[in-house]
Amino acid sequence: YVAPGGPTPEQLRDATCAMALAVPIVGITVSAYDPAFDAQADVPPLVGRLLNDLIATIEGR
Repeated sequence: YVAPGGPTPEQLRDATCAMALAVPIVGITVSAYDPAFDAQADVPPLVGRLLNDLIATIEGR
């Protein structure tokens, strides 16, 4: 969830993909999702795009 002062989804994606280019990624965990706090269901598609971009980055190494 986006929090004041925290990274935007785009910043998180950029940082995660940059790390994947710098070091080998051997595992990924997505945790602590509570749909009760995401009434608009915004988080699942954002996480899906993040994971797709991350996997594409890893495969393109």
